Amino acid sequence: MCCGTTQEVQRPEPADRGMIMIRKRTFAVCLGLLTAMLSACGQVKGPDTIDKPTLVITETGKVTAYLVGELDKDYYELAELEAMALEEAAEFNRLHPLDGGEMVTLESVEALEEGGTGVVVSFGFENAQAYTEYTGQPLFFGSPEEGLKEAGDGLPVLKNVKDGTEATQESLMAQGGKLIAVGAGTVVYCPYRVTHVSQGAVLNADGSVDALGAEGTVYILMR
Repeated sequence: MCCGTTQEVQRPEPADRGMIMIRKRTFAVCLGLLTAMLSACGQVKGPDTIDKPTLVITETGKVTAYLVGELDKDYYELAELEAMALEEAAEFNRLHPLDGGEMVTLESVEALEEGGTGVVVSFGFENAQAYTEYTGQPLFFGSPEEGLKEAGDGLPVLKNVKDGTEATQESLMAQGGKLIAVGAGTVVYCPYRVTHVSQGAVLNADGSVDALGAEGTVYILMR
C-alpha cells in the first residue's frame, strides 16, 4: 500500500487469495495512517476531526490507527467494508493469538461526511509490532537505546523542537526518555512531551508531530 495518495477500494478478489489480499483491499482506502496518543494525564486524546493521515500511541505502547480514503460506492457500502475489515482482523488474531485479548481490533468504520465518498476506518493495536505486522508500515516505540539497535546504522540527526539545535547521538542517549520511529506521511500524537524530531518533521501547537512532508522514517524523542 502506498500511503498519502487517494485510492479507491477495489472489487473483492476470489477468496482463495487469502488474508494478505483481503488486508491489502481494506488498506487501499488509506490516504495515510493516523496515530493518536495519550496526553500526560493518561487518557487517549486525538484531533477533533480526522481529515489527515494521523497515528496514536499510548504510554503503554498501544496504537490506534485511522485509515482515511475514498469508498467506491459502485462496489461497496460501509457495512460491506466493515464486514471485510472485521474478517481480516479476526484472521490476523487467529494467526497471532494473545492471552486475554486481541492483537488488533476494529474500532469503527465511518463516513467522513454525509452523502460523500470519504471514509475513516480505525483499528486498535496491542503494540507497535502488531501495527507493523498488520499494516506493513514501520513503527517503533521504546527507549533510545532500543531504537538505536533497531536503526542498525545509527539514528539520523535530531533537532531540538525549541531552538533547532542539533543533538549528538551521545547526548540523546544520555537524555533518556522514549523514542518513536514511524513511517513518514502521518501526524503523530505522542504520550510524552516531544523534545527532538528528525528532518522533515514539525511539532504542532497541540503537541502532535506533523510528518506529512517528511521522507523515509521519522524519529521523535520524548521525555
